[in-house]
Amino acid sequence: MKIVLINSWYAQGSTGYLVKCFRDRLLDCGHEARVYYGRGTESEDAGVRKIGKRADLFLHAFLARSTGMEGCFSTFRTRRMLDEIDAFSPDVVYLFNLHAYYLNEYLLLRRLKEKKYKVVYVLFDEYAFMGKCCFSMGCDRFQTECGNCPNVRDYPKSWIFDRSKKLFLEKKEIFSDWKELTLAGVEFLKIQAKRSAIASHLPFETLNMGIDMQKTFLPAPSDELRRALGIGAKQKVALTVCSSSDRRKGTRFFYETARLCQGDDVVFIQVGMDEKIKNLPPNFIGIPYVSDLHELCRYFSLADLYLTTSFGEAMALVYLESLACGTPIAGFDVSGVPYTASREFLKVVPFGDTKALADVVRSFPRKTQISADACRNYALEHYALSDFTRRLCEIGGASV
Repeated sequence: MKIVLINSWYAQGSTGYLVKCFRDRLLDCGHEARVYYGRGTESEDAGVRKIGKRADLFLHAFLARSTGMEGCFSTFRTRRMLDEIDAFSPDVVYLFNLHAYYLNEYLLLRRLKEKKYKVVYVLFDEYAFMGKCCFSMGCDRFQTECGNCPNVRDYPKSWIFDRSKKLFLEKKEIFSDWKELTLAGVEFLKIQAKRSAIASHLPFETLNMGIDMQKTFLPAPSDELRRALGIGAKQKVALTVCSSSDRRKGTRFFYETARLCQGDDVVFIQVGMDEKIKNLPPNFIGIPYVSDLHELCRYFSLADLYLTTSFGEAMALVYLESLACGTPIAGFDVSGVPYTASREFLKVVPFGDTKALADVVRSFPRKTQISADACRNYALEHYALSDFTRRLCEIGGASV
């Protein structure tokens, strides 16, 4: 089969890595695959093309933020990509993340629909059925009609104008009566899509995420890291891995939980701290972004519990990475968090209830080899990368 993949990234970041792994599997199965992406470094892989340059991204982002018209620019390079796709004449087109200021998604979607290509739209977030947002974050306007957006200044942000209603109606018109389109994603996204006014009529295939648990995300020795951080041998460790500056990650709840646990024998670690926060408690350790994934596995392995305070996730790969390293999860009962694992390996509390979250941290047992092995085995059973790529092939009708 001839197959096209389109994503914001390729071989970089979580979604870019998944797209590369999927491409590699398609090639191994004898298919011809082309990839188009918009951000990151130029790839030397055959059949992989970055559309546009760095200056194009800045211009698109500036225009989108100035006008509120997310996904409506980069017209020339989108047309050039579409002309190449038409010449290639694919049997199926896989869409992944279309946001990130790199293409004119409305031009893309209309052309794919007009040409009657078979399209599988793989959802990593809720963007496909929102006016302009990537996550609903408690807003239910997408169930009827977006407009007067409460998150207009969150990514993809607008500095002045709220165009969420206009974009919502345009997506709704494009997705109506599109017989060749199938959506795919985790169970939470299926539930949200079926609630939406844009995508409720579309077929939806459930697809678990996948991570590399054979070479990358493995339990790692952490005694040396514990000593380097000055953490006592008997102290419990609660970890989160996220940016401080991303409001959606809810790190203020993480800091508040740490404050509530002062006096308890628990150390809270945040990896990815990218801004200065005042009045942090003495039981908190902030670590900058860690790019080395094997080093990151040492932090996952050190922790007794991974703590998520996000209020907008579909199924964050960092949760799966923690499970793969033998560390269970606790967090708020919102978005896709409760769908991540069985209750043996996941504890949830009502959103914003940091007292309940602190109680979970205090009462959660220290990790043992037996509990870590059970946690990792759960991840191996549910989130193997090979299962993810195989399922993607099946959804698009590609032989494996």
